[in-house]
Amino acid sequence: MLSVAILSIALVLILQAFAHSLSILRITEDNLTATLIAGNKMAEAQIMAKEDWDSFEKGMDKRFRSQDIKCRWKMDIAAVELDTEDDFELDGALNEVNASLSWEEGIRSGVITLSTFMKNYEEE
Repeated sequence: MLSVAILSIALVLILQAFAHSLSILRITEDNLTATLIAGNKMAEAQIMAKEDWDSFEKGMDKRFRSQDIKCRWKMDIAAVELDTEDDFELDGALNEVNASLSWEEGIRSGVITLSTFMKNYEEE
């Protein structure tokens, strides 16, 4: 009787660990998908910056669906002030781009943030 009780407790613990690992796997899959989507959106933003700098400079805040997941892509652009006394060729033409992708799928949600620097293509 005692061995059956110990075996049943061990089995319950193993099943709980398995369920928890499946949950972590799903969260990891969501984060990987969001990272890939954010990378694609950032690449689209770089193309947009080259084609129409004025629209790009205003930033972006749009909602879309990807694989039945509600997403929000937000991007802010700010000029970078260089603190050098030398004549640097990118002075006044460098921008910091901060972007975030947030998503909701049922009760799960998350946010991926990206930051990069882009040259002001209008200055060329």
